[in-house]
Amino acid sequence: MRRVGLFVKRDEEVRKKAQNLTQLLHERGVDVLEAAWVDPEPVPRDLSCVLVLGGDGTFLSAARWIGKKSIPLMGIKFGEVGFLAETLEDNLITAVETILSGDFSVEERMRLSVTVIRNNRKITSQDVLNDVVLTKSALSRLAYSAVYINGQYL
Repeated sequence: MRRVGLFVKRDEEVRKKAQNLTQLLHERGVDVLEAAWVDPEPVPRDLSCVLVLGGDGTFLSAARWIGKKSIPLMGIKFGEVGFLAETLEDNLITAVETILSGDFSVEERMRLSVTVIRNNRKITSQDVLNDVVLTKSALSRLAYSAVYINGQYL
């Protein structure tokens, strides 16, 4: 493993853990790219994987960042919600050592391609992981949605 990306939750304690992890990876001869959470640079194609330190929100942001590139993500739960994380904060070093040794498997996840069309005009189109939330405002209102799966009306 030559180069690893770190996608880190905006939290001082988690940032300190990321700095320690970066030092460990450098000691093992691994180059580290730490992605800025707010406006990350384009994903380099030479990343072996991306380690996500945070909760589900951070994980989903990292998935959006890598887009359609075949770069494995591994979530380490540092947040309140961590259904998408593979491991907990306490197991961070063990998990990273396992990855560095090559003793892991990759589980493919399905992504959703979502397009919002209003009055026959495309408003937005995104590839997403896990779920989609459509909202007009803070108040809940009924909405008409036509949902298609592989071109088939649901």
